[in-house]
Amino acid sequence: MLLVPHYVAPSQIHGFGCFSSSNVDKGERIWEFHPLIDRVIHEADLASLPVHVVKLIRNHAEFIPDENVFRLAADGDFFMNHSNDPNFELFGNHATARRTIFIGEEITCDYR
Repeated sequence: MLLVPHYVAPSQIHGFGCFSSSNVDKGERIWEFHPLIDRVIHEADLASLPVHVVKLIRNHAEFIPDENVFRLAADGDFFMNHSNDPNFELFGNHATARRTIFIGEEITCDYR
C-alpha cells in the first residue's frame, strides 16, 4: 500500500505510471505491505487461472522468489514502472524513497 498521496497518469516510461501528489523526503517510508491492499498469489495457483490473467499478474505483480508468491497491488503501485535509477527502494515488506521525490514525479522501482 502506497503511504504517500499519488495518482495514475500516462507515463513516458511505459503506458501508465504512478506519480507522487506530494514531495517525499529521501528515506521516507512510502510503501508497506498491507493485506487489504496487496494481494498475495502463490505461484502454484497461476495454473488455475486463465492465460490473460496470468499475463496481467506477471506484468504487474512483484515476484518474491523466496516465498514463490506474487504480490499484486490494488492501488497506484499496480502501475509502477521500472527504472535503472529508481527513486523507490524495497526492503522486504516496506520501501523508502532513495532520494527526494517531487510533486508530479513518477515513482519508479527496479524490477530486477
